[in-house]
Amino acid sequence: VVAVVSSAINANTNLLLSGDVMNVILSEEGMSYISDEYFKTLGVPEFMNKVQVVDSLYSTDEDSDFEYNHSVSSQVVAMVASEMLDFQIISKPAMEMFISEGIYLDLREFFTTEELAEFEGKIIFVEYIETGEKVPIALDISAMPFIQDNVEGDQAVFFTVIKTTPRKAELRQFWEYLWAWEKKE
Repeated sequence: VVAVVSSAINANTNLLLSGDVMNVILSEEGMSYISDEYFKTLGVPEFMNKVQVVDSLYSTDEDSDFEYNHSVSSQVVAMVASEMLDFQIISKPAMEMFISEGIYLDLREFFTTEELAEFEGKIIFVEYIETGEKVPIALDISAMPFIQDNVEGDQAVFFTVIKTTPRKAELRQFWEYLWAWEKKE
């Protein structure tokens, strides 16, 4: 009975935003800021609504466990296919593993031309051989105050938008929220 009720609730829960923090060591405060605290800013009832941000690891070294990586990759691709993933905050090596899956949105569909111009030099492009077109798919956010205050190490950190997201407006609001970060004293 509990399993049936739980399944029914999960199936009818409204996903407000979903993200994946992959191969980025985010502080507990940072993870809380982009999940629990963000949910609270939306002012919606907890029952039947959720913001889901997962922390995942994809091994990028040569001795990595193929089965483990395949499982992680399959989970991400399944979330993309089911429109259950909106963004990734991701390391460059992990992102490069997913580029061939074609899961990233052309950032010209998310940012304005002026915004993209502001980020010049911080954008990762994919070039399509058949057309020669260069498409912006990721933005280096390493200098963002939220990342500076909440990520261990000095690796580059990227923000990507998932091309199947049905929540672009909500993700845009989240993007502004990331920039509004202020470190607590």
